[in-house]
Amino acid sequence: MRPSDPRRVRRAGMRPSYSRRAAPPPRRLTLPRIRLAWTRWVAVGVAIIAILFVLGQLTALKQVQVKGNHSLSTAHIDQLAHQGLSRQLFGHNVALVDAGGLAAYLQKEEPGIKQVKIQRHLPHTLTITIVERLPALNWKTSGSVYLLDTNATVIGPTPPTYVSLPTVTDSSNLPVKVGERVAPTAFVSFCTSIAQLVPTAGYTIQDMTVPETTSEVYVQTTQGVLLKFDTTRPAGEEIADLQAVKAQLAAAHKTPTQYIDLRIAHKAYYK
Repeated sequence: MRPSDPRRVRRAGMRPSYSRRAAPPPRRLTLPRIRLAWTRWVAVGVAIIAILFVLGQLTALKQVQVKGNHSLSTAHIDQLAHQGLSRQLFGHNVALVDAGGLAAYLQKEEPGIKQVKIQRHLPHTLTITIVERLPALNWKTSGSVYLLDTNATVIGPTPPTYVSLPTVTDSSNLPVKVGERVAPTAFVSFCTSIAQLVPTAGYTIQDMTVPETTSEVYVQTTQGVLLKFDTTRPAGEEIADLQAVKAQLAAAHKTPTQYIDLRIAHKAYYK
């Protein structure tokens, strides 16, 4: 066998082995090429930053407009909006602001807000349009006081702004959840009407209580007389019955010391 033949036989009976050509060494970038690639990436990065900066200035937030509010003050909503924007990474930019996050923040911080719509008006204005819940009544249960809207839906814990609203205590102390209804819509309307009309009959309300069901409400007066109402009847009719029985008692020189029951139409029981 010729010396140039790459095959070699080690011994008889064995398969020939073949030598392999050595792989060429990997090509390496020269130092000038590495420096050139790095320089290009730096230039691209600087250009991107410059573009973002210019766009940021062109769409920077300069004005927040509040619409749709009636009982809630514009200054209050504006303050909450800026607090919510300050919590966002791009809250200072109209184009990049998280509108959904801002709406959720406003509803969380202000229970009087039912719905929020955020609109961008480029280049510098953000418009916040709200729908208010119309708080109507406070609901006290298990030692906590919750704010109800006109539909008897729990808005949340009562903030200081609404403590002056009429308060009804649930004697059963049933737990409630934000967003759920605790009574019929007519119940809220009845209680708010009673709170306004009872003083016209010469009594001052100390507190209102639901005994077992929201079809009834008991009003404890500062005069020591308990007034029992049926919430399924018009409040005006029961107040008229109260005024009538009070006039009859005054004519007979009688004064109830415990209660006046007005739950039956055009009749009143007293003790």
